[in-house]
Amino acid sequence: MENKYRVIYYYSEEDECYLTFAPELPGCCSEGNDLREAIDNLYVVISEWIETAIEIGREVPEPMQDTYETSHADIFSVSKYILEKTGSISTMTLEKLTYYCLAWSLVWFNQPLFDNKFQAWRRGPVCKELFDSHKGKRVISAEMIDSSHILSIDEKKIIDCVLSVYGNENGEFLSSLTHNEKPWNVTRENLSPEENCEKIIKNELIRESYMY
Repeated sequence: MENKYRVIYYYSEEDECYLTFAPELPGCCSEGNDLREAIDNLYVVISEWIETAIEIGREVPEPMQDTYETSHADIFSVSKYILEKTGSISTMTLEKLTYYCLAWSLVWFNQPLFDNKFQAWRRGPVCKELFDSHKGKRVISAEMIDSSHILSIDEKKIIDCVLSVYGNENGEFLSSLTHNEKPWNVTRENLSPEENCEKIIKNELIRESYMY
């Protein structure tokens, strides 16, 4: 049962190790010197989390299903939901949070949360459509997003899981994180960090890069 819970991970340069999270289980996280060790450690923590919850009578959340109900969301409806949860944040932070929502939906369900694409810009992955909607602004709120689309409950769960891990981080941190990950680096090939790039980061590359 515990191995069916979704896993999010990233490499922490500060801690010099991989950090792993089971976002469906609040506070359930672990670490390891390499990814396999970190995930194996997390599975142990998941088992202990569930055992403790049962002992104290706390509800154990059911893992997300292998497929999810889609409302055919776009990046604007996802952005609006994110901002309703976080409050006003920097536009850079929003760009990176939407990117990770896409990334983990591809890993967990082999399908994108939305069809909008990301380009490998200097400051990390950026969706041109979203950027054009907030161009010239440094901070953005839900009221500034033009979308009346209603997300499904399952789509909201995916976003909530991503926000539980990345939601308290700022744009600079998230940008730096993407710079150390394969999708952005491979798409930019041999470009220097300061060179412009409008190449699309392919969904297939995103999915394979975060698989564990």
